[in-house]
Amino acid sequence: INHFETARFYGTSELQYADALATLIESGEVKREDLIIQTKVRPFKTAAEFREAFEKSWKHMSRLGYIDLFSFHGVSSDEWYDMIFNKNDNGSSGDTDVDSSNMACAKELQKQGRIKHIGVSTHGTASLVRKLIESDGFAYINLHYHYFGSYHASGTPDGNGGQGNALNMQLAKDRDMGVFIISPFDKGGALYKPSATVASLVGPNLNPIAFSALWLWKLAPAPCHTLVVGAARPSDFDEVVAAARLLDDESVLAEASAAAARLDAKFAEAGYSSAARWWEGVPDFFDPKSGGVALGHILWLHGLVKAFGMYDFARARYGSLEGARGSWKTKEPFETNVKGWSFNPGLSFLPGPKGEAELASALQICPRAEEAKEDPTAASTTDKTGTSSSLELSRVGDGGEGNDRPGGSLDREPTSVGGCSFSCMGDPAEGNAKLEMAAQAVRECHGWLCKTAPPPTGAQREERGWAVAYNLVPWESFPGDSVRMNSVLLQQISG
Repeated sequence: INHFETARFYGTSELQYADALATLIESGEVKREDLIIQTKVRPFKTAAEFREAFEKSWKHMSRLGYIDLFSFHGVSSDEWYDMIFNKNDNGSSGDTDVDSSNMACAKELQKQGRIKHIGVSTHGTASLVRKLIESDGFAYINLHYHYFGSYHASGTPDGNGGQGNALNMQLAKDRDMGVFIISPFDKGGALYKPSATVASLVGPNLNPIAFSALWLWKLAPAPCHTLVVGAARPSDFDEVVAAARLLDDESVLAEASAAAARLDAKFAEAGYSSAARWWEGVPDFFDPKSGGVALGHILWLHGLVKAFGMYDFARARYGSLEGARGSWKTKEPFETNVKGWSFNPGLSFLPGPKGEAELASALQICPRAEEAKEDPTAASTTDKTGTSSSLELSRVGDGGEGNDRPGGSLDREPTSVGGCSFSCMGDPAEGNAKLEMAAQAVRECHGWLCKTAPPPTGAQREERGWAVAYNLVPWESFPGDSVRMNSVLLQQISG
């Protein structure tokens, strides 16, 4: 382990990391050049604000001499993207020819030797992640990409006919960018508390955490090199370190590949075949037509619960969407509300007439559905859904072998499929039936996961396939009263 990642936002983390690592370096126990230190600061509207935030980080990190990797933190909206590259602080510099952007400030810090490489971390949609990569402004990117999905980006279109970050992984590789996988064992499926279905499918010779690590390092369509382990105690490293030691063991990799095949087959068996292309035509939550609802994301969660019994993971994720719903101001314009999103964009489904109207409007904007209404006799030569009326969710792919993975795969060439998989039938009536099944999946997912739904009993978990195999977390919550996030962010103490 030689890469240590922190951020200005992470409470006293910068202070603690810098002190501990500087002490080891000063004692001669380790060499500075053997460590990779990363910290992150969010972008601001002005370079002056950004510089002020960086200097607070530097007050701690300066003991290390320099920062190897410096990232713009949590860039998950177009507004924050623009903050990075906006060239003149909204005119406050007085000279519109002067580049006083956040990026220009970071490059000046780079010239000073205080930072070595400039990158970006994101929890954004697949299209925003692609925009960040194709800006060619960053040496590396921190993103979500896991066997079971791309977390925030799951179910969001990548601009090339697919969904999630699979394409973005390849685009980054093509540009020789470094790729850092965010939270592969937590946001990648809460694999420290796996469902019994997932644990069984991974098999007796691997555990889900080790499988996830090996898949990312070796088996993914676009393998990566750096995973982060969020550790609360030394034993949290055990499964990943064991996997790293077996990285070149062909028999272990064969077992991991077999586990992936079993998981793929289960996903297809549950009705989520690769032919459905379930994300197509579903607007992402930054599109006004969506009403802010994370429809594609909710369909992804529905698939994980139905195929793999990942109820606890899905409910926690859906809770974030419900939290965003609670902050949504219905009397404010869509654009105003969206500007308030940062790390966790997207809303939950809203039951009732208003929510149903939003759902119908969002799903029916599918281009292929509208084309079918205009020309009922037209039939698409690219239609792969057949005539089945069953709801099929799938990974992105071309329908070939092994393309039923929930995390998505890679479509390198632009696809000619332009519409929604639920409405690309030649008959508009059948197309509408497909749309209704998509809507029903959203409703069903909300019914399973919403905060007002009673937790399932043990018997219900067993019956539905939602049982938990085991739990590596030593406690489920802080002892005593609940602890608010702002109670543990102690920057008022650390500076």
